[in-house]
Amino acid sequence: MDELLPCPFCGGDAVERPFFRGMSIIRCRKCRADGKAGNTLDEAVAAWNRRTSPPCPPDLTTQADAEIAILRSDLRAARAERDALRDEVAALRAAQAATVVQIPDPCRPVLTMTPAPRWVQGGGRVPALVIGAGAGYVLVVTDGDPTVKAVPASEVK
Repeated sequence: MDELLPCPFCGGDAVERPFFRGMSIIRCRKCRADGKAGNTLDEAVAAWNRRTSPPCPPDLTTQADAEIAILRSDLRAARAERDALRDEVAALRAAQAATVVQIPDPCRPVLTMTPAPRWVQGGGRVPALVIGAGAGYVLVVTDGDPTVKAVPASEVK
């Protein structure tokens, strides 16, 4: 019987296993890959050993290791660039949230909408959401009425 070569998939040790009706099969102990069944143990070993490729020459392994090191370095650089871009996007979003939007009003020169709406008591004690203010007026949305109204600031408490 020939010596069993390592598993072609994981490099693990191979062992002989009994199979159906006196046949034999070779199986890897590590990944449990099976070889072709043989009528005899010698046939099973020969089938297993045909599947195994010879080990890689050392120069190819060294070259592959160098290429892997370069790819890992490129991956680290790409991850750092990704993180920097994420930080930049977060800063831009924060700046956008803090931006004041100017809304033209035909009655007044300019009304300013702030990014932080707040609830107040509107005229007649109706809750209102203040969404902007300027030139003595505030923009409010009252509960139950989806329209935006310009109300004199003196009426909003």
